[in-house]
Amino acid sequence: MFIHKLPWLLATVMETLAVLAGTVGIKLLVATLLNIRDDSHIAALLLAKFTSYQDFHTQLYTCAAEFDFMSIETLQNLTVTFLLPFSLFAICSVIIKVIKTVLCSSSPDKSDDDDDDIAMVTSLSLNAVYILVV
Repeated sequence: MFIHKLPWLLATVMETLAVLAGTVGIKLLVATLLNIRDDSHIAALLLAKFTSYQDFHTQLYTCAAEFDFMSIETLQNLTVTFLLPFSLFAICSVIIKVIKTVLCSSSPDKSDDDDDDIAMVTSLSLNAVYILVV
């Protein structure tokens, strides 16, 4: 494939965009074919959260405390119980490991097929972790 001849950063960005476009495309295709409209309110909720848009459903959901931004007390409780520090440590460890693997995968003693497989797995792993973090 031509994507493996590109620099690894550009290839990773292209693979990420392809995965996201494929996921959204398949979701839209299935929703259209099966006439599913159950999750149409999610876009309205996001719009209401960051703009002044309001309708009945967004007012119903956004007045609940679960849909508000996290308070300082929540962050303090997550820090005191070590959930937040350990999570950040795990995420940073994975990112550092992925970066080291990608940088070390260009050594001349490995075959090109191994480099392609390692780059693909690490880029997909890094993108999955990034999506979970966001």
